[in-house]
Amino acid sequence: MKVLKLLFLFAIILFFQVGKSQNDTSVFKFVEYMNLVKSNHPIAMVADLAVEKGQANVRSSRGSFDPILFQDMNNKQFNDQEYYRLSRGGLKVPTWFGMDFEGGLQQSRGDYLNPQNNLPNDGLLFAGVTVPIGQGLFIDKRRADLKTAKLYSTMTVLERRLILNDLLLEAGKAYWSWFTDYNNVTIYEDALELARERFNAVKSGVEYGDRPSMDTLEAGIQVQTRLVSLQEARLKLRNSMAMLSVYLWQDGYIPLELNSGTIPEEKNSLEQRSLNVSLQKDSLIARHPKMQQTRLDIDRLNIEQKLKKEQLKPVLNVKYNVLMTNNQFAINQNQLDNYVFGLGFKMPIFLRKERGELKLARIKIQEANLKLVPQQANLMFKFQSALNEWEVTESQIQTTKKMVADYFQLLQGERKLFEAGESSLFLVNSREVGYIAAQVKLAELMGKNQEALLKTDYALGRLNEVM
Repeated sequence: MKVLKLLFLFAIILFFQVGKSQNDTSVFKFVEYMNLVKSNHPIAMVADLAVEKGQANVRSSRGSFDPILFQDMNNKQFNDQEYYRLSRGGLKVPTWFGMDFEGGLQQSRGDYLNPQNNLPNDGLLFAGVTVPIGQGLFIDKRRADLKTAKLYSTMTVLERRLILNDLLLEAGKAYWSWFTDYNNVTIYEDALELARERFNAVKSGVEYGDRPSMDTLEAGIQVQTRLVSLQEARLKLRNSMAMLSVYLWQDGYIPLELNSGTIPEEKNSLEQRSLNVSLQKDSLIARHPKMQQTRLDIDRLNIEQKLKKEQLKPVLNVKYNVLMTNNQFAINQNQLDNYVFGLGFKMPIFLRKERGELKLARIKIQEANLKLVPQQANLMFKFQSALNEWEVTESQIQTTKKMVADYFQLLQGERKLFEAGESSLFLVNSREVGYIAAQVKLAELMGKNQEALLKTDYALGRLNEVM
């Protein structure tokens, strides 16, 4: 079975569904790619673990309020004589309001019992409560830890969004770089094929005496120049494919490789993808996970400050237990007179430690609030910058499309003049160079436009939601 599993995993790597074989052509759409990254990349799985960590932290903090069974036993035996045997056990129930309820059974026996430990033969039942009247009445470390853990759990959800936001931005950049490089290779392949056809036509014209021999040299140089440009474009494409493969994984453990027969989306499909900003900028920025994290951190600091304030109070705990024998289950007025009452008091004289910690807590809150405003301004700048880039590149694309069409018309006219003997090979080549450069520029602008679209959603912290 292990061998079969290994063979299956190996088959997944070799026959990854983005390309069926080396010779097949398969379109790898941007949305499919981003969903694959979001679902299978190891960093995405680390982000999911962060959320589970937050949930485990909340469960751990809630454990401070779990009921506790307890049992204390003390026994002294000397010279075959039992001096005493003391036993006290029961159940203690902490509550959210700071009070601890307790109930159980006390038993004792022996020849040298302390008089206060003399109990009925069947033992003595007790039930009561411990109430913090001073410090711990409104908040204590248990309640503060649980509140903080709940905030931390929410922050881990936001942290997951931030991690995925960063991951999807870099993955998206890799895709559009691959898109640009692939289109450039296509452009240079067509240009090289066109140069070779012209070279053969010019060569035949020279042999028949219709063209000067210099045209053969010039046509050959064009073939060589475009071959070099194509080789450079293919090198960039190979590198961009390698970078894209960095983000392709199976179940977070198996790295996948992009098949050479896989191609990106066509240019025409990009016109259907546009920017969607349905809310005001301020509202969008306020919903950014980084902003929400900062506000939650301020809430955490406020809990800490409240706990430090509580520690300025004296420790004053009151304990009251009703006592009854095993055969007494109903509580009446006479039994209420049987009780154990305790009072504990403690308070530092100068409170220097407590006042110092409270001052530090207040300073931390001031620091967090001061960071909130510039953080919002920075996010607003990133959003506006990306939005400006998207708008400018969108306009440039329309202009460049017109430029490509105009260059094509000029090239067609120059070719007709060349065929009629009214133009030179140099002018035809010049028109082709302009046409090729315009096509390359268009592909680069389309890639930049989509990157700007990514950056806009990234600045809003919502890439995980829109992908």
